[in-house]
Amino acid sequence: MAALRWICEGYGYEIISLDILDAYRYTMEAAENAGKRPETLERILRLAAAGTPSARFVADVLGNEMT
Repeated sequence: MAALRWICEGYGYEIISLDILDAYRYTMEAAENAGKRPETLERILRLAAAGTPSARFVADVLGNEMT
């Protein structure tokens, strides 16, 4: 979750789609194990909706993954 947050805020060096997909996959895997999938997905949706260029990139990359 922290990785996605920092990426959405514009941190990171040469972030590529695979970085975002990996962060999302690991976050959702942990959320499943903790029984927190809906809450985590909602947090990710809020991060991706921030409107910054980095957040838009995250939203574009995740696209259908966030359903």
